[in-house]
Amino acid sequence: TIAHLLGLSLTIPSVASFDVPLEDRSEKAVIMGHLYRHNGGWKLKALGQGFNGGLAPLATSFGVVVEEEAAAPAPTPSKPKTEPAPPKPVSTVSLEKVIAAKAPALVSLVKPVQISLQKHKLESVKAKVAFVLDASGSMTQQFKGGNVQAVLERIAVLSVQFDDDGSMDLWGFGKYHKKYPDISIANLQGYIDKLQKTGSKGMFEILPTLGGINNEPPVMEEVIETFKDSMEPVFVVFITDGGINQTKEIKKAIKRSADYPIFWKFVGLGGGNYGVLEKLDTFTDRAIDNTHFFSIDDFKTMSDAVLYDNLLAEFSPWLSGAKTKGIVKI
Repeated sequence: TIAHLLGLSLTIPSVASFDVPLEDRSEKAVIMGHLYRHNGGWKLKALGQGFNGGLAPLATSFGVVVEEEAAAPAPTPSKPKTEPAPPKPVSTVSLEKVIAAKAPALVSLVKPVQISLQKHKLESVKAKVAFVLDASGSMTQQFKGGNVQAVLERIAVLSVQFDDDGSMDLWGFGKYHKKYPDISIANLQGYIDKLQKTGSKGMFEILPTLGGINNEPPVMEEVIETFKDSMEPVFVVFITDGGINQTKEIKKAIKRSADYPIFWKFVGLGGGNYGVLEKLDTFTDRAIDNTHFFSIDDFKTMSDAVLYDNLLAEFSPWLSGAKTKGIVKI
């Protein structure tokens, strides 16, 4: 029922937000709100109207005739047999222990991570995790505001679940790119701040020696070369604030990577003009759809539950398809 949800909200950025009350709710379906035309404009009416019986009563309320389901046949008696071994429990406890021991300030992230993993059927998946960070000059406020470090922390907790050693490869890029020391829960605290202090910076530079403009294809090609022979699936989180203009070269890199066990999660962070990244669902000239994009207008207003749901979206379908095509071997 909706009472089991961590949260349920309807938001139109900069216009309206409505949190549906969940306590002691028994409904299995809910109408969040009603968006309608009025005098040539749009209006939103917050509802939170629930239906105990699920989808059928909801549909019936709009005049849809729903056929009754046939009664399920009685089960055929069978001989007693040995109970199967119980399923291996989801590693909530072990994940929580690891985070509590090495990064206690991040323990609150464990629950939303596990809920999203279960929702996307990824609890037992093992994968390498990599982080690619736009360090062009336009990202200055995202760095200064702590949003980059905060996103990195949330990916790091997910990495502990996906990868036994919990470490991540990390690249930064501007006009040029650079691979930095692997990151883990152990060295996570203040990591971004330390990167910014590794040398002298030129004008418009956020990270030393990278330059102030964004140039995505070279770093994408290095990521592909690094992971093309991986025996495990690779989950690449690519953070950018937009200004994407090298459409042809980016598509070329994505097409090449589709033949390897590499999945790209492009995350727009407080920017705009995401170009080809917003249109990847229509890019069919590749072996398999190995990308997904979502944007975060204001990181501080997005709940961890919503963030993890967006991060994990489409990873499971890609993984199934990649296994069927022999791109992922395990």
